[in-house]
Amino acid sequence: MGNFDAVEIILILIGLVLGPLINLWIYSICFFPSPVSPWQKRPTEWNSLSTLCKLPIVGWLFRGADKELLGKFFWLRPFLIELATPILWVLLYRTVMSGYCIPIAIQPASAQQWAMHVQFVTYSILLVLLTLATFIDFDEMTIPDLITVPGTLIGLLGSALVPSWPLWGTETVGTSIPLNQESVSIHAGSPSEWIMEWGQTGGWSSGLTIAILIWLAWCCAFGNLRWISRRGFSKGVQYAIVSFLRSFNLPLILLMSAVGSVLIIASYVWLPPVQWRALLSSLIGIGLGGALVWGMRLVARIAIGREALGFGDVTLMAMVGAFFGWQFVWIAVFLGPCLGVPLIVIRFVLTGNEETPFGPYLSIATVYLMLDWVRLWGYFSEIWYLIPVTQAYLVLLGLIGVMGGMLWVVHSVKLVLSGGSNGR
Repeated sequence: MGNFDAVEIILILIGLVLGPLINLWIYSICFFPSPVSPWQKRPTEWNSLSTLCKLPIVGWLFRGADKELLGKFFWLRPFLIELATPILWVLLYRTVMSGYCIPIAIQPASAQQWAMHVQFVTYSILLVLLTLATFIDFDEMTIPDLITVPGTLIGLLGSALVPSWPLWGTETVGTSIPLNQESVSIHAGSPSEWIMEWGQTGGWSSGLTIAILIWLAWCCAFGNLRWISRRGFSKGVQYAIVSFLRSFNLPLILLMSAVGSVLIIASYVWLPPVQWRALLSSLIGIGLGGALVWGMRLVARIAIGREALGFGDVTLMAMVGAFFGWQFVWIAVFLGPCLGVPLIVIRFVLTGNEETPFGPYLSIATVYLMLDWVRLWGYFSEIWYLIPVTQAYLVLLGLIGVMGGMLWVVHSVKLVLSGGSNGR
């Protein structure tokens, strides 16, 4: 890795603290907490841990007494997480500051440095959240709301309040040859122009309506909204309304809906135009990102006859949309199956276990896209040019159909490999 400067040394020290925190969160905020981390409360019948066992990285090598209680190799994964965290944080910093993740064309140079540092912080926060979601999903086949809800709120606040939070792309400017390239922030209309009706028009605008409707839909999605269609559509609607009104967390949903709507209106009135555009783009990222995965979830159920994606996958990509917008989510969801399907099939052939979480592969695709954003956006933006954002639903339907077809193919391969059984 070469020599370290002062900033990188600080990042290594932060990584040495962050690694144990990641392990603590993995084993404590999941649905079924397990006292694996040395910083968790241990059952009274277990032996107490020495100070040596609580040291970062090396402490796991002194946990031999817990092997009978937690399994022979329980220490290996958390050990590797703590070992990798400081190394990866320095590599991430070097990658972002080299301009590999965002185009170096922002002027003046001070603004360029600011944008890169903001992007590094943004990437770091999202990487921690994705790491937690990935390992908990592997352990429990679900992603807790304790990860995705705060993560979504962080994405919204960062977009609204921190300049340079959105991803960057390049656009060609000038009318003479040679043309110049400059960096521009990605918004909900990118790569096309921003839709002026979504801006702060002085009165109530379509952009404000979209923002509030998406916020209310996101809040209500956490209620107990059950759809029972066996007695017809109208009865299904009645059941859905009644089940939602009986949600145990209804007071919290109503509070979040009201407070969030007020804050969105206040942002519309008082935020600078650039920051309102970033906030609305973040909200549209939540809406279209979540809608894409939700649609895939429904299509997957039709294609293979059972759940293939959970609600946690929906909230995970809605969180990513809050950070980086709908375009990023749609590309990541397209890449996720490409990266995940071969691994899922290989795992099934080797173990015979088809219960594979999809969230980790969405997370892997997200990280890959973050690190290769400049190149991939240059390719995919040419596709977005062909379809206006107002007709994005056509792409959404197409992606949902492609995903359903891929899941059907994977399910069919599993049936063949398992000798024609039902795969359960």
